[in-house]
Amino acid sequence: MHCRSPLNHSTENVHLWWLAGTAHTQIAYISCSCHVAIVLSLFNVSVLVKTRKYVSGVISTMFYAYHFHNYNIHNYSSSP
Repeated sequence: MHCRSPLNHSTENVHLWWLAGTAHTQIAYISCSCHVAIVLSLFNVSVLVKTRKYVSGVISTMFYAYHFHNYNIHNYSSSP
């Protein structure tokens, strides 16, 4: 009958605990990385939407100002 020494048994336990700890650390790291990626992507989408709204507002303001300016020029320049 083969008997294991207590030293080998405890070494195996330590090794198993180390592997389990490493696995948990990797899972936590991956989970944290995913959360950071999600938060950053949401932040980027939010900034992009705000930037697009701002740019759209500036363009529409310039568009209306241009047409209003042309309307005034044509109306006042054609007066008798």
